[in-house]
Amino acid sequence: MTGLWGNFTYGQSQFIKNIKKFKGEFVAHNISLTEEAQFDGEEAYDDFGHFQKPYTIKKIGNHRIAIIGQAFPLHSNR
Repeated sequence: MTGLWGNFTYGQSQFIKNIKKFKGEFVAHNISLTEEAQFDGEEAYDDFGHFQKPYTIKKIGNHRIAIIGQAFPLHSNR
């Protein structure tokens, strides 16, 4: 799953609660932590500041398929 505008309209804390309840993979290459979120103790997924994994790779049969998360661009920083 990746974020759409509706996922972000409830605010940062509700968004994080929803992600933690989700029983799947949330991927989004264009959601970065803001300085404020980092100051509040949120940790980035990687050294590039991504909030979550930017992509995942699934194996289907003998093929490896990359899935890249693309959140709605107007809400790409939290």
